[in-house]
Amino acid sequence: MNDEDKVQGRIHGEQPHVAKDHLGMRLLYMVLIALMISIAQTVLTVATVIQFVIMLVNNRQP
Repeated sequence: MNDEDKVQGRIHGEQPHVAKDHLGMRLLYMVLIALMISIAQTVLTVATVIQFVIMLVNNRQP
């Protein structure tokens, strides 16, 4: 069995039945991920501003 046969078997072979996800849970995950990204962006922005202020106060020395 060569690689082409394996690929064709995966594409056209028997497909397992997958249970459908609930749309509500999917929405919840999307909102949670968006919230985590927003928090991470805020933390990085605050850290950047703090580092910039420290550099200004210490005459460009970290």
